[in-house]
Amino acid sequence: MAEPAWPDLVWAAEHDRAAIHRAQQRGTLNRLGTGLYTGSVSDEGSAVIRRNYWTIVARLVPGAVIVGRCARSGGLPVDGTLTVIHDRRRPIELPGLMITARRGPGPQASDILLPSGLYVASEARVMLESLANPGGTHLDQQDVERWIDELCGRYGEAKLAALRDTARVIAAALRVTSFPLLQRLITAALATGTSADATTPELSSRSRGNPVDAMRLRRFEALASFLRGLSPRLILDAPADAERRTLLPFYEAYFSNFIEGTE
Repeated sequence: MAEPAWPDLVWAAEHDRAAIHRAQQRGTLNRLGTGLYTGSVSDEGSAVIRRNYWTIVARLVPGAVIVGRCARSGGLPVDGTLTVIHDRRRPIELPGLMITARRGPGPQASDILLPSGLYVASEARVMLESLANPGGTHLDQQDVERWIDELCGRYGEAKLAALRDTARVIAAALRVTSFPLLQRLITAALATGTSADATTPELSSRSRGNPVDAMRLRRFEALASFLRGLSPRLILDAPADAERRTLLPFYEAYFSNFIEGTE
């Protein structure tokens, strides 16, 4: 009797242990981690993890809150590591993914509930916790400042006002004392207070009433980098073009000055 095909994800707890062992010996199951296997034996383990990411995380750390840099990235791992708030004590190592859990306040009303039952920390929560413990799995203060500047530029001042109100409400529950700093950074972005706490050019410029479109600058930098990598298009010194080339320096000089405003 032919062995039935195994699905993409196989949880050992849902199958007979002997059947799992036989399938491994026959090469129809590959082990991904403790209690987790796959029937897609021709695929890299990391590829199986990526396409089943939310299902796996929700099963291994149910109800967890994704925090810090991972929350900033939309709930995805950063440098292969996913950081969550959960009661689990030991890290979970899988191909291409490490899940590390730490103790902390559970889901807040502002956190985002995902269909999988996981939560992604809200913007206000990530900023508060990052300013309280900057660096590592949290954002640096500079990252928070750029994020504030980006939100203000994209959504307007009302967005920052709402974020500040949310942060004020949840700061006590998170047991952090970073709300005053966050409030001052938001005030700087709104240009309604001092910019003394701002450490980035983006937030400092916005506080002075001269905001910088950082996203557009990054696009221009990417374009300039791309263009620098291209070979120049040379004009061939063909005899047929001799007459046209005689006037070429004049046109180049004329339009170069015209662009600069000299007519």
